Amino acid sequence: MVEKSSLHRSHRPGGLPLLVAHYALRLLQLICSLATIIIWGGDIQSLRNNHITVHSDYVFSVIIASLTLVACIVFMIPHVISWRFFFVDAVLGGVGWLIVFAIWAKNYFPRNCTFGDCDQLKMSAWFSLLAWLGWLITAVVGFILFNRDRKYTHAGSWMATIRGGRSSSGYPHSNA
Repeated sequence: MVEKSSLHRSHRPGGLPLLVAHYALRLLQLICSLATIIIWGGDIQSLRNNHITVHSDYVFSVIIASLTLVACIVFMIPHVISWRFFFVDAVLGGVGWLIVFAIWAKNYFPRNCTFGDCDQLKMSAWFSLLAWLGWLITAVVGFILFNRDRKYTHAGSWMATIRGGRSSSGYPHSNA
């Protein structure tokens, strides 16, 4: 009987439960990014239509939301091993969304809303907090899986793990 080699198979750490959690978190991140783009993008457009100068906080929020939306879509592609790029989760999501939340929480949480737009802006600040938590979780889990894979492949270097766990001989899981 011929037995298949397991050397060239991609493995999913954590199995099905981690895969379901991965897609659930990415969907949450996608929804938060879209909500932020819709809310702040609409405000930017209305300010531009009224010939009012757009504040940089709005632009920064939409840029971070757009970049994380693109990253989230790429990381949801089935053959992309997103935990190898945990640093993207940490920088874009962990740092970027934290800054966005800090900006809008400082501006809108102390206010007592008497009009509808303020409630919508407070909701956007809560979306940014939820997005930050989602990106922080994926960054931490990605870091753990990255280090576990690095030890598993005996690659030694971080760059070899990012490239796919190839050792100096070119074969994965080889000690040569």
